[in-house]
Amino acid sequence: MQDVNHQLFTDSVIKELSLGIKNIEKDKVEDILKKLDLYEFKDSHPMSLSGGQKQRVAIASILLKDSKFIFFDEPTSGMDYVNMIKISELIRQNKKDSNIIFIVSHDIEFLNATADSVVHIY
Repeated sequence: MQDVNHQLFTDSVIKELSLGIKNIEKDKVEDILKKLDLYEFKDSHPMSLSGGQKQRVAIASILLKDSKFIFFDEPTSGMDYVNMIKISELIRQNKKDSNIIFIVSHDIEFLNATADSVVHIY
């Protein structure tokens, strides 16, 4: 699992989600903030958020980048069930024929709810 305290760089959540994206649609950013219950924190400094909120900001920033390859390492580690389901739904919504999403996780329930296929490594 990555330490989200070393992944957030800007002075507001909205700037964090827009970092490195040219001409990002404001509606798209606001939509993902609302889906992850982060909208009320859009102008807050990311370091003032709880650990779970920071984790959701980091995941949202990756999903907004519209990359061909996305890698997640334990994205729901320590996350409550409600937010795990929200993350699962967002990842499923962001799956496209043209992108590939790799998820490393011990959370079998999350993987089964999210992934098209699962490889178990023993």
